[in-house]
Amino acid sequence: MFTEIAAKRATYRNALAELYKMKGVAGSTSVGSEALLKHLKQAVAPARNAYVQSVDAFRDYEVRQADEKAVEVDQMARTGRMIMLGSAAVAIIVGVVVAGILTVGITRPMNEAVHIAETIAGGDLTSRIEVRSRDETGQLMQAMKDMNDSLFNAVTQVRQSADTIATASSQIASGNQDLSARTEEQASSLEETASSMEEITSTVRQNGDNARQANQLATQAADMFCTGTCARQTARAAPGCSSQEGAGTSPCTIVFAKVIGK
Repeated sequence: MFTEIAAKRATYRNALAELYKMKGVAGSTSVGSEALLKHLKQAVAPARNAYVQSVDAFRDYEVRQADEKAVEVDQMARTGRMIMLGSAAVAIIVGVVVAGILTVGITRPMNEAVHIAETIAGGDLTSRIEVRSRDETGQLMQAMKDMNDSLFNAVTQVRQSADTIATASSQIASGNQDLSARTEEQASSLEETASSMEEITSTVRQNGDNARQANQLATQAADMFCTGTCARQTARAAPGCSSQEGAGTSPCTIVFAKVIGK
């Protein structure tokens, strides 16, 4: 189209140049004026009209192209707007789904960890803890599992120690009962021994009293015997007896005392 416009423009310019040339040659004569008018009508005007038509056609073509481009741009804008709206909707849906998945992925292990912690706090250490991931929640579950196992082992050891202590306590209680029974037996034996000792002491005391009484009776009997003997000897005029009596101790008394001393 540009080539056609350029060609028609060149034709129009050639026709104008020819017209100006003819005007310079013809001057102001009537024949020259007729020739100029004829050339203007037959060459310059058609060339000009063709050139203007080609320019108008190019202008119409450009307008159509601009309109088509405007329609295309408008369509592209609508399409882009729809794509943007669709992308935004898809992004929102994907965001909601991802947020739900993340929420479930976070809250479910956390709820499970809270349940396990409540179970451990309630004293139940037999729950089974499974670690399904290696993220922060998985590390939390692993720590809960280690704590549960440690508490279970500690409680088991304490229970075993308590059982051992209970067995030893029962044995000690049995030994204490045996020792108490033996102590009661020893106390009974000691009471019996004390009673026997009291009886023996009473008997010895009574024997001592009896011995003292017997000694007094023997002394009195010896005195009476010696007194009777000395009386008989005095009657027989025995000087030794009266001298012994005057001394205060009779030979019979001394002899009897020696006998008793033996």
